Amino acid sequence: MSKKNKNPAISPGASQSKLYQDMFDKHGPSVNAVASGDQIYKNLRYKKIINLFSDDADFSVHDVGFGLGHFWEYMQRELSGRRILYSGSEVTEQFVSYCKAHYPEMDFRFRDLADGPFEDKYDYLVFGGTFYHLAETPSQDFQKYIFSLIENAFSMSRRGVSFNLITEYVDYRRNDLFYCSMPKLLEFLNSRLSRFFTIHHNYPLYEYTVCVYQETYIKSKYPQANFEKYFKTKKSS
Repeated sequence: MSKKNKNPAISPGASQSKLYQDMFDKHGPSVNAVASGDQIYKNLRYKKIINLFSDDADFSVHDVGFGLGHFWEYMQRELSGRRILYSGSEVTEQFVSYCKAHYPEMDFRFRDLADGPFEDKYDYLVFGGTFYHLAETPSQDFQKYIFSLIENAFSMSRRGVSFNLITEYVDYRRNDLFYCSMPKLLEFLNSRLSRFFTIHHNYPLYEYTVCVYQETYIKSKYPQANFEKYFKTKKSS
């Protein structure tokens, strides 16, 4: 079982902020400061995330928990031919200050999307490796927190969201990590977000990546009258 939060008055967002502030103080602006493992793991995680907008050449993406801006650096390398409007939200103030200094042209916001949803809208919102470390928050509370984050992010999206989770199908478990129940996740997706989603569980890491799409976006890709009956949103008369 996961350890109890030493101070139950501290929110999961505040606990996450402290965890990453401590790692930034210890490691500086390196991959170790965001606890994502070797760079090759991070790149594979990002490769799965960008499946969310694989068909798009011109779009906006809001990176929730942007850390040190590594996802933006990855997209600049791997999606150099596309027009991407990038921005982000982060609960760790040191990360916000770092990224504002290194990418002054970008819009980086110090806020917790669990307090939202906020009024700003984006085509896509992503969480790259954001939901792994409990930071001493009880697992049940952490699940409520991340489901709230995802639901708020989805309501701020025009097309969809993507995120990674650690799989329950592992050879070992650590008390400080969050393992999301697949049945609970599926129920959450269908009841609170959308039935239009993909789950990528086909790569070496002990995790999977979920892409969830707005019904209106999927409907726009299947405009034929034959598919009309499969959507809740009907044509206006």
